[in-house]
Amino acid sequence: MDQELIHIKYEEKMEALVYVFLLTGTLMVIFFAIFFRDPPRIAK
Repeated sequence: MDQELIHIKYEEKMEALVYVFLLTGTLMVIFFAIFFRDPPRIAK
């Protein structure tokens, strides 16, 4: 019984890590897309 409980807790932790990783990854992509884009050219 204890082993099963520990296994469930472990899976929940891994799931949380995956979500945190996805969230930070998304935010980093947005950050780089905004700050390292090509500067807009003014058409003449």
